[in-house]
Amino acid sequence: MPVRASPVPGLGRGQSHFSQPGHFEKFLRLGRLHYEDNISSPEFVPTSDQCADIWTKALDKTTFLKHRAKLVRWLIY
Repeated sequence: MPVRASPVPGLGRGQSHFSQPGHFEKFLRLGRLHYEDNISSPEFVPTSDQCADIWTKALDKTTFLKHRAKLVRWLIY
């Protein structure tokens, strides 16, 4: 069953919660299992290297081109 987010009255725009009871706990448990099984692990990424910023922020040209180049390399390989 997929995890779905739903809006909550009174929260600001863009904020949400997990709509089904237990989904958040399932999400956390799955993350812990992935970590314990060496499927994934947390990794520190400095603010200057956050490629997600290309989708969420207005960037200057230099930063945009840097992140775009990383994404293109990632998509090709």
